[in-house]
Amino acid sequence: TAGNIAKVTFTLTGYGAYKFYPQGNPIATLTVTTAGSGLTTATYSGVSLVSSTPAAGIGSGKGATADIIVAGGGTVTDAPTIVVAGTNYRVGDILTAALGDIGGASPDVAPTFTVATIS
Repeated sequence: TAGNIAKVTFTLTGYGAYKFYPQGNPIATLTVTTAGSGLTTATYSGVSLVSSTPAAGIGSGKGATADIIVAGGGTVTDAPTIVVAGTNYRVGDILTAALGDIGGASPDVAPTFTVATIS
């Protein structure tokens, strides 16, 4: 019947205190934390960035991609250029890339990047 309104209530127990995590927070800039080693020199476009150590708080960033330049010597010395900024990142998150996406294979070492600023 038109005009009827339903009301639903519930109690969530056993999960601790409620925490609010705002949505958004795309990456604006990254810095190189560790340069990696043994990688093949090239420019790799649209590489997916994976969170390896989230900062306190949001810590569930996803969807970011970047162009990564592996310099001579098989290391990354310049900060990656963000292509897709992703969502839910926080300053201090540590990100990396899969070795196969940046010219590496075991026992090479993947570089890591720190989220410097968000937008």
